[in-house]
Amino acid sequence: MSRIARGEGRRRYDHSYQLRMPKVLFERIKASATAKEHAVNSEIVAALMAAYPAPVEPESINAALLEASQAILDDWSHTLRAIGQDPASAPRIKALATAIERASRGQP
Repeated sequence: MSRIARGEGRRRYDHSYQLRMPKVLFERIKASATAKEHAVNSEIVAALMAAYPAPVEPESINAALLEASQAILDDWSHTLRAIGQDPASAPRIKALATAIERASRGQP
């Protein structure tokens, strides 16, 4: 039977840091971790990750805005058609459609 090397099978983190905290805080974290059947370290890391989320990349924001704008345009166009109007004749809808088309091609 082979022995498992020390630390094998465990997660590896990029950085280790000794953290000092008040005992009452540690006890609250420990109680929460125990209730969830997690390690105290995992509970601390999860809390820190929630408090300091990864930054959102501008490209993903732009994609989300473009998608939302297209959905709004589609809704407006559908509403106008439902009341018997041509969406292409509405100047703001036409301007929004043009802006969405240019943005989707990466043009200013």
